[in-house]
Amino acid sequence: MVYIYEGTSNLNGAQPGEEGFCKPSNHAQVYDNIGVVIGYILWKSAPLVIGSSTTTDRDPILDVLHGPLDNEYHHNLWFNKWHPANSVSWGDFRERFTWAFYDLLTLEEFQAKHTGYGAFSLATNSLFVDAAHNDFRLSANSPAKGGASDGKDMGVIFDTLPVVEYANLPSFFYDGFPVYLPVITKLECSMRPPYLSLLTEHGNPEAIGEKLGEVYKAALKFSMKRKMG
Repeated sequence: MVYIYEGTSNLNGAQPGEEGFCKPSNHAQVYDNIGVVIGYILWKSAPLVIGSSTTTDRDPILDVLHGPLDNEYHHNLWFNKWHPANSVSWGDFRERFTWAFYDLLTLEEFQAKHTGYGAFSLATNSLFVDAAHNDFRLSANSPAKGGASDGKDMGVIFDTLPVVEYANLPSFFYDGFPVYLPVITKLECSMRPPYLSLLTEHGNPEAIGEKLGEVYKAALKFSMKRKMG
């Protein structure tokens, strides 16, 4: 997901012009990305989230205080697994009674908001090689191939990334799947799919959070044992 969003102080009541109001994001360029969400909840699911202070139909006082927006969004692929039409979250939904046009948008609706918004972009499945097993390379027939602004593939250029040697990382098994702890000193863990993908594919959001909490607690215990042992 990509967020172009205001600070929480704005959502908690700070008004434009007040000291605590977060300045809207501007001069940002969002391009050559692949954004995928797999959330179940209809009104919370969109791969591109644009806060109410950075929409082109925002409160006019923001243009007076901060100048016109010149953010750019082009050459991206957006995919919402369970709600394919929801490409962009436009504005803060808690303000929909004030600004009725804050809503989830299709790519076509987003493109109609401003010249250049969503240009050369797609709303479709990126067709990763095997996302369920952590292989996010593009398959040969992926629509993201050759779709970037420089003519290359959208998304990550995997050839430039370092190779992670999982066999050399400290780990333990939880519920039959390996959990890797590459940064023990900070008590952080990274969880290698397929365990994470199984949760997101088959569990509801609440169950996923509870299960991840269990795994994290187990990781902390394992980490402390290693430090004391």
